[in-house]
Amino acid sequence: YTVHDILPQGAEAHPDHEAIKKIYDRVDAIIVHAAGSKKEILSLFNLDHSKIHVIPHGSNELFYMNKPVSKEIARKELGIPPAKKVILFFGIIKRYKGLEYLVEAFQEIKKQVSNAILLVVGSIYDRDVEGFRYYSRLIDEIRTRDDVMCVPDYIPFEKIGPYFCAADVVVLPYTKTYTSGVLLAAYAAGRPVVVTNTGASREVVESGRSGIVVPPRDSKALSEAIVEIVNSSDMEEMGKYAKHLAETRYSWRNVALKTTDLYRSLTV
Repeated sequence: YTVHDILPQGAEAHPDHEAIKKIYDRVDAIIVHAAGSKKEILSLFNLDHSKIHVIPHGSNELFYMNKPVSKEIARKELGIPPAKKVILFFGIIKRYKGLEYLVEAFQEIKKQVSNAILLVVGSIYDRDVEGFRYYSRLIDEIRTRDDVMCVPDYIPFEKIGPYFCAADVVVLPYTKTYTSGVLLAAYAAGRPVVVTNTGASREVVESGRSGIVVPPRDSKALSEAIVEIVNSSDMEEMGKYAKHLAETRYSWRNVALKTTDLYRSLTV
C-alpha cells in the first residue's frame, strides 16, 4: 500500500484512526515517500517497523513532455512581461497550503524586488465552507493589484506546464504536508523552490542547491528566501540542479524500479 498522506490533509473532522489502521494492518508492506513520514506513521500507529519502506515520490515531467516551452514562450502565452520576476503558487487552495503567508510575504518582497509578480494558480477547495469564504475574499483582494495574477480555476493536465515554465521560483508555504507533487513538478520544470520545513519537503529540497527551506507560518523568512533566490546569480544553476534531481533521484524509472523490487520481495 502506497501512502501519500498518512492522515487526511485538511480534514474537516478528526480522522478515524481505527479505520485507517485497519488498512495499514491488512497490507504486507507500506510505502511512504520520506524518512520523516516513516517516523510519523510509526509514532501514530502500532505497526511493524520492517513493514514500512521509503520510496520517493516521482517527478512530474509528464506536464512538459508533449509541449516543452521556454520561459519566454510560456510568459507570452500567459501574458506576463518577460522582465518580471515571477513567483508561482500552484495547486488547489486549502487551509494547510498557507497562501496567506505568501501574500503577506509578497508585501515585503515588493520593497526589494520592484519587478516581482505573484502568480496564484488553482481553484479554491469548496468542501470547507469557512476556508472557501476566507480564500475567496483573499483572492478578491489581491487580484485587483497590477503585480498579482490570479487564475482561481482548475487547470487541465495539458495546460499545467506553461505556468511552471513561466516562473522564476515556485513557493510552497504549507503549514503541514506529507509529500507534494507541486514540488516535484517544479523540479521537472527546472525551477528552484522555497518550501516550509514540513513533511518530505525538508528532505527533498537541498537548501542552497535546489531551493531554500524555511519555517512554516513565517512570512518574514519566506520573503527573505524568495528575495535571495530571485536576486541570486545562481538562480539558473539552482533550477538546473533541481531538474537533475528530477531526472535521477526522483525519476519515475527510479521509483518504478524500487517499487518493483519491493513487490517482488513479497512474493518470495
